[in-house]
Amino acid sequence: AHPEDRPGRAGCVHRCRRTERAEEKDLGAPSRSSNGPDHPQLRFREAKSLKGGAAGLSCARSIALISYRNYDCYNLRQQEVDDDTLFANRACTYQQHQGFKLINRFDAYCYWYLSYCFDSQNIGRGRGGVANALKRIKAHCMVISIDTDILFPPKQALQTARLLSNASYYELSSIYGHDGFLIEGEQLTAILAPKINSL
Repeated sequence: AHPEDRPGRAGCVHRCRRTERAEEKDLGAPSRSSNGPDHPQLRFREAKSLKGGAAGLSCARSIALISYRNYDCYNLRQQEVDDDTLFANRACTYQQHQGFKLINRFDAYCYWYLSYCFDSQNIGRGRGGVANALKRIKAHCMVISIDTDILFPPKQALQTARLLSNASYYELSSIYGHDGFLIEGEQLTAILAPKINSL
């Protein structure tokens, strides 16, 4: 689960509930159901200590990072300097570092419960399915994807844009995969600034 994506998902649910509001709305995350067979899920178990789940969360983050980045990014940023290296130490320590960073700013139990919110996301529930729910949104939507994102691939975002009744689709070019939305600030600004300035 990726808590940073939740504001975008919550915004999409809000749009489905308040379809009469013809405001600009940026969708920062896919709006489809998260419980499909093509979407990997990470779950966490409770531990009976004050730091319960921290080791598991750190490990899960390290594993999940593989889907946040991609092959080209790892080869560019974490390539071994020694041709005779025995283990991929740079990639391994980088992933461990990211796991430690997460548990220092996120309580494992909080993340665990947030993952339940993410897993239960389905805007089609009670609205006749995802396609019908998205068609109810009248506001203009900006759907932004990243060409190397394997967590939420561009084809999923493009499908979402097509199901919306009034949407523009944009695609960032980045070697950083899903994390490109945190890194490609200039490209995002070029897309969002004209819209924001026109409001």
